[in-house]
Amino acid sequence: DTLSVLLDTVLPPVSSAIMGFLSAVSGMLIALSILSGIVGMGNMATLNRLGKTLLIHVTLWMVILAVLLVGILGLIFPVSGSGGGGFDFSSLWTMLLGIIPSSLIDPFNSGNALQILFLSIIVGIIILRSIDKLEPIVKIVEGLNLIVQDMMMLILKVLPLVIFISLLELFSGSSDIQLGTVYKFPLVLFILS
Repeated sequence: DTLSVLLDTVLPPVSSAIMGFLSAVSGMLIALSILSGIVGMGNMATLNRLGKTLLIHVTLWMVILAVLLVGILGLIFPVSGSGGGGFDFSSLWTMLLGIIPSSLIDPFNSGNALQILFLSIIVGIIILRSIDKLEPIVKIVEGLNLIVQDMMMLILKVLPLVIFISLLELFSGSSDIQLGTVYKFPLVLFILS
């Protein structure tokens, strides 16, 4: 009974709090890493040069790999001439518009990584365009980036405990497993971690 109460009343809020904290810190880490990287370039000319080079390389590799994948899949799964569907551009447009956040806080609340990236790139470019006037902000961004990186290193040290709690919650919710034996598998994983 005690184990059942613990698994039903204590474990879900603890697991939820830990996952929320991980999500919040990882969102900040993404944002500050992007901001720090863009601002660290020093000027818009460097950002333009590196951005164009990166964009060309990424696009080229995506096209090459897509052609190879279509060729390989075409050999494995032959295409028939009947049926088929058209490409829905409205869904692509909706997806592209979904990258733009509705507010500055929303991406961090929802943990939407694409919106966090978009927002960080825009803010980084704005800061970089006025870097001479915003030098104190650059130092703050770099300092916050170091703080969040240190927080992630601390989180990595307790990650085995987080995995243990997550697995314990997962296995305790299964009706096929008796509560008296549910601790054995996550306990072994925790010890091995």
